[in-house]
Amino acid sequence: MTAAMINNDDTDIRPGNLEKGFAVTAMLFSTSAITRLYESEAQLNFEAGQAHPLLVITSYPFYLIAIYLMIRNTSGAFVLLWKEKFFISLITLSLLSALWSQFPLVTLRESIEFTGLTLFGLYMVMRFTSEEQHKLMAITLGIIAIFSVITAVLLPKYGIMQWHPYGENHPGAWRGVFGHKNSLGLYSNFCLIVFLLLNVRELKHRIIKWGIIMLSFCLSILSKSGGATLIMLIVICLIPFYKTFHNHIYIRIISYCSAIIVISVVSTLLLLKLDSFLNLMGKDATLTGRDCLWKGTLGMLERRPLLGYGYGGFWLGGDSGGNVVRDLCKWAIPHSHNGFLEIGINLGLVGFFIFFFGYFRTARLAFRNLYLSASNKSIWPFVFVTLLFLDNITENNLVFGGGLLWIVFVSITISLYYTNNRQSVRRTL
Repeated sequence: MTAAMINNDDTDIRPGNLEKGFAVTAMLFSTSAITRLYESEAQLNFEAGQAHPLLVITSYPFYLIAIYLMIRNTSGAFVLLWKEKFFISLITLSLLSALWSQFPLVTLRESIEFTGLTLFGLYMVMRFTSEEQHKLMAITLGIIAIFSVITAVLLPKYGIMQWHPYGENHPGAWRGVFGHKNSLGLYSNFCLIVFLLLNVRELKHRIIKWGIIMLSFCLSILSKSGGATLIMLIVICLIPFYKTFHNHIYIRIISYCSAIIVISVVSTLLLLKLDSFLNLMGKDATLTGRDCLWKGTLGMLERRPLLGYGYGGFWLGGDSGGNVVRDLCKWAIPHSHNGFLEIGINLGLVGFFIFFFGYFRTARLAFRNLYLSASNKSIWPFVFVTLLFLDNITENNLVFGGGLLWIVFVSITISLYYTNNRQSVRRTL
């Protein structure tokens, strides 16, 4: 899908290099790269729930500029968003949750930022073609990878973990330009996959592409994030399998049967040698204490199951529900280490089911996209929703804390919706 197919071609002003540079900069800051480096020294100087000034200064102006460019250069942008009741419902629920949040001002601020991220995802669809979006993502993630190496090598105090304000100490693990090693592991995987599916023709661009792929692979290993490494290997193995969906039915049947056999054998081996596998990944039977964390968080969700504790209002200080879980697990943790559980604790079962309705619809449309062709463009949406699902089993990068991943999810969802409903959208616009 192209941006020109949505916009009015005769009035649309195509984005130039300046606007592309703006988009890259905005996506860079949406990852909290660089700004999170200040957590080690500054986090303790701010009360729970108080935004770091640097994050506020660098986030909100980008959202406002993106909205201005979208309104000025495109027609029907908000009509298209209105078609996606899924996003409207989540935004509305997050804003309204300030009414029952224990920290209403924090919830309101976090909800506004979530709204800004969603609108920025819409902006990316309206202003850039799918190929342009992919290249801009590649540039953004390539910059992060390069600067992560520079930071770890030249400024190891910031680029290599030695001490963390939440009490998680992983000495020697690389964190690059992020506040934690798991963030570097996630974005290294994201970078590797984006570049693997990037179409380039010139030799020098191919050299750069494979150079960044190798760099991302090394960063994922150096982050010592066992979960990130496992996810990277799974997704890399799935990409060739996804490419077979466009082939003849007999080839697909062979691929499916082979996948079932491999999964069955691997699952059996993991069950028989679970302790050895967890030790290899740097984990234990409690998944580094996550079992207590998940049980405690579920217990708190049972107290307010319908609407949760308000968007961003659970893990704050004082007598918040998050502190109850921290005291129970003896772990000063900032979130539940599960993106799906985090939706429930913030927005209740209502928000949970709204999200999963939208997610599975996007996954269904992305799966249908696999049958269009074996091109990287066709398989990219389903590869991304796979990565998003796997990462959020043990981390929190969905509705709350998603950043760039949420922007990409919004753009993919709207693009897939438009591709499958082109005629009705044209009549509306």
